[in-house]
Amino acid sequence: MKKMDYLLFINTNLDGGMLAELFYKISSGVLNEPPTFNKYQHSYGYQYINIGCEYFLLTITLDDDDMTDTLEWSREDFDIESNWVINVQFISKNFDLGWLKFLEVIGRFLRDVDGEMLLLDDGSSPIMKRISGTLFVSNDLDVYQSKFITNENLRSLNYPYLYGNMR
Repeated sequence: MKKMDYLLFINTNLDGGMLAELFYKISSGVLNEPPTFNKYQHSYGYQYINIGCEYFLLTITLDDDDMTDTLEWSREDFDIESNWVINVQFISKNFDLGWLKFLEVIGRFLRDVDGEMLLLDDGSSPIMKRISGTLFVSNDLDVYQSKFITNENLRSLNYPYLYGNMR
């Protein structure tokens, strides 16, 4: 079973609840059955929402003060303005199909919401970045990344993109 983690940085005027509802709505339109939608209170006091399906889990933290450091890090290291961080976790025997479904969700989200976006893999390696309305896909992929970030798979975005440097 493969396990992959990503960070999705987004700049939007939506509040956390509205952002979660939008991802739920988009995911429901992409998946064969609606994902789960659960709001939790963490033992440290902050709230978060999980949107899950058989392919991936999106976690949106609503009020964690520690998120400020992560947002500042994305600004300094990747030159992107964002106000939300979404943890994306793939735990699936069928990562290949889950990745395509996730790309479709991202593409629909990008068509619905203006603003900057950055997708990092679990090694803090940039995969995609939208800035000034243009989506860039990294042209510096490692051997593993290049197996699933292909032109054929990226068609699932149904969103125009260019290859470019992410830093």
